[in-house]
Amino acid sequence: MSRVKFSDTDAMCDLLFEYSADYEPKPIFGSIIVPACLFVATECQLDALEWGEVKLFEARAGKIWRVPETDDRINFKSFNEQSLIDKDGWASIRLPPKMIFRYKVKPSEIVNPTDWTDEYLIGRKVQSVFAAEEFSGFRLGLVLGAGGKSGNSSCAHLLSDYFGPPCLKAATVWDADRVKQRDPNKRTRFMQKGFLCLPANASAVIETDLCRTSDPLSSIHGAGWLVNKRVVEAVSRHGLVGWSFAPVLIEGSQVYEEYQHRMKRLESLISLHRYNELSNTWTKGIPAEKILKMTS
Repeated sequence: MSRVKFSDTDAMCDLLFEYSADYEPKPIFGSIIVPACLFVATECQLDALEWGEVKLFEARAGKIWRVPETDDRINFKSFNEQSLIDKDGWASIRLPPKMIFRYKVKPSEIVNPTDWTDEYLIGRKVQSVFAAEEFSGFRLGLVLGAGGKSGNSSCAHLLSDYFGPPCLKAATVWDADRVKQRDPNKRTRFMQKGFLCLPANASAVIETDLCRTSDPLSSIHGAGWLVNKRVVEAVSRHGLVGWSFAPVLIEGSQVYEEYQHRMKRLESLISLHRYNELSNTWTKGIPAEKILKMTS
């Protein structure tokens, strides 16, 4: 894991607290108050042995396209109208309807058409690679063109009917509600700390190459994507672009225990600060090529 150590006298700790002080409540136009909050970025650097324990990855968008507001509004409305599904995660999830995307997707591209959910449109080469590799756990859906009036033949909507086990809630998310009065099923009550953490039997339970998460990883209850190393290898080998990956940590592994130790230490430091209501966290994804170099 990262060699950065947090302590009461550590410079990183001081910087964290100084940074949070930038969020002093300030009046705007004499009446609106900006609430105090704290943004924390987490980044872990795994060594070769720790990477060797990683069997599953969260697929993340390497690039988010900006679609016309009219199309984005239709996508957002139709997605929000989908019923919530309880998969025993930290909150319920939604599965997407048909997506609208008017632009041409290049054959080797994996495109995320929104910044509010983890849905992906894949080009023709990506479709061919997934079929040739005989990946399991996915199917293809229709993508509509401008205004939803025609099909977009350059891409297909990546879908799945398979789900991973629910994340270990306490290890994966912050509870952003100090007084515990918000609806516990609201996605916005919980903030992802960094990496997804799954129970010890996750690798045995997930039998497909790709599947959706049972937990909502996007802001409006959208499920995320889990993939195994075969998918990461194929993305690198065939020059597919548009996905980066974050390691999924499995309960009981050494890298999971080390991550939890460091995260709990970070949480204890944050709790000492008066602005300890966390607004968000962020962990970067890693390109497939870099992962393979670190695990070879």
